Amino acid sequence: MTRQPARPAGHPCCAGQGHFCSTKHSGPSGSACELARYVGSARRPSIPWGVTSLAANRVVISTCPLARSHIYNFERARFSSPGKRSWHTESGPLFAAVVLFAQRPGTMVGVGGNRGHSLALGFLERGDCEIGYICDVDHQLHEPRTQKYAVSRMMLNIQERSLLMSGQTRRAFLKRAAATAGVVTTFTISGTRASGRVRGANDRVRIAIAGINGRGQTHISGFGGMQDVEIAYLVDPDSRLFASRSKLVEDRAGNTPNCVQDIRRALDDKNLDAVSIVTPNHWHALMAIWACQAGKDAYVEKPCSHSLLEGRRLVEAARKYDRVVQHGTQRRTDPQWIRVVNDVRSGKYGKLLVSYGYASRSRQSIGTKGPEEPPRELDFDLWLGPAPRQPFRTNLVHYNWHWRWDFGDGEIGNMGSHQLDVCRWALPDGAMPKRVVSLGGRFGYQDQGETPNTHLTLVDYGEVKLILEIRGLIDEKQWKITNEFYTDEGVVRDGRFFAKGQGDGVPIEDFPPNGAPEQGPRHMRNFIDCVRSRKREDLGAEILEGHRSAMLVHLGNISFRLGKEVPFDRMAGEFDGEAVFQESFESMKRHLADTGQVALADTPCRLGRMLTFDAEAEKFVDAPDADQLLGRPCRAPFAIPERV
Repeated sequence: MTRQPARPAGHPCCAGQGHFCSTKHSGPSGSACELARYVGSARRPSIPWGVTSLAANRVVISTCPLARSHIYNFERARFSSPGKRSWHTESGPLFAAVVLFAQRPGTMVGVGGNRGHSLALGFLERGDCEIGYICDVDHQLHEPRTQKYAVSRMMLNIQERSLLMSGQTRRAFLKRAAATAGVVTTFTISGTRASGRVRGANDRVRIAIAGINGRGQTHISGFGGMQDVEIAYLVDPDSRLFASRSKLVEDRAGNTPNCVQDIRRALDDKNLDAVSIVTPNHWHALMAIWACQAGKDAYVEKPCSHSLLEGRRLVEAARKYDRVVQHGTQRRTDPQWIRVVNDVRSGKYGKLLVSYGYASRSRQSIGTKGPEEPPRELDFDLWLGPAPRQPFRTNLVHYNWHWRWDFGDGEIGNMGSHQLDVCRWALPDGAMPKRVVSLGGRFGYQDQGETPNTHLTLVDYGEVKLILEIRGLIDEKQWKITNEFYTDEGVVRDGRFFAKGQGDGVPIEDFPPNGAPEQGPRHMRNFIDCVRSRKREDLGAEILEGHRSAMLVHLGNISFRLGKEVPFDRMAGEFDGEAVFQESFESMKRHLADTGQVALADTPCRLGRMLTFDAEAEKFVDAPDADQLLGRPCRAPFAIPERV
């Protein structure tokens, strides 16, 4: 039988709140309670009672039997001191509830145990609470709970925990806690609608750039050239890049940025306004969600997600925390593309039937590399993040991750994201995808790449079809990165409108040239302007539009991955009624044969499954195996939250 001290009348955290806290307490009314000594058997440790207040009634945690619904009434349970809240949680039978000091009012303490975890999540759902500290006698709970609540580092080390559990004095513990208070920082996981700074006309927008290798340098140049922007942080797991990229910031913007490997250290800065995310694809959504939760705006490169479900979570986070989130499909702010797309949508060239995109550029083999020890300057575990744990290989970091399913989405998610976005942009308002089929393969070489280097995707929108063609076995002179629009009156192609029955096309003034677009300074400027104005409706590529375009990437890849190997000569009749798609497939075969690298008679093609899609529910129809690919398993502690 566990000894329980008598509960004094009028205890400050419980007086008049019997419905909220039934815990027995020790200590005089109005004073900080002594930490209940560790009691219980060695086999099943527990602390069934005890409320502790450390650091002058700043934070209280209780092992009382709270109902989750009471979370929303927590403001009733307060100390009499203004601004000092008493926040409660509960441990399970195997865990001890222990309180840590609070650095500031409004910091909640989270513990392990099923109910404690549930209640902690409940507090986070409010949007105005954060998990500041975690403590539990079960070591195995520390890491998953820490990461679940996105705390930047463990707030209670083993030494402090052992001190408590060894029965040493409260005074000794508080002395140690006070010493720690100056060095511990927390990551604010839950932002609020008011968490962003109010900027005056002369205030600079402080931004962190996460991912500073290839494309990241463009972001440094773009944002660094804006006088009203300060690049406050450079973030990358590879510290080898810091010196040269810091020099780039200094030369471009005149300031020296902070360089950190973990984005959470930047997000913990209350004065940071925004994050530019230029990481590998598998980090995009999670990092952007974290930014929203921390009250930061975000520019996230394409595609905004590595799965459809995490893209939806990102949209939800942007809405919940009222954040400005720009998708990196920069053609949306290109005046040339704006004019062309508006003309197509208006019916100037007739009724749109097929919206066609090309993302064809040279892609070489990445070879085969064995496992190696990563460079000591590279935090490879952090680079992996949500992806499955696996060995480091030199043909993975820093670019060839694009061609591995764990990290990238192939060319359809790389350059193809831009063409798919323009394709969808030109469709009539309200058009939603109904069916998808995709085919292709990784032809011409054998390497450790997994994604197709030759890829053809059809998305059926009912009256309009969307087609994307990818060819990787070409030289640089054969690059084709553009869009075409087939109507009932002709085709818009290569800067001309070719009316039916006419050989020569009519030039379209200032038609965007074939090839890669401008690198995005105008798109970045649009983002910063909206950060300042708080008008997300003025964004060129607001995150909901980004999600709907990234959705096409995922639909095409899912169809491909669920496909089967079929000889080329047995493809006849697979695309009856889809004349343009059949023509594209025949063109793809001729291209492969012309390369001299592919013997069509001996090489199968992966024919993806034709899938029906419910765009409203964002699920497939009668295809549970396809639904399984709408999300992805994420490695702890980098899971996409089920509820943002």
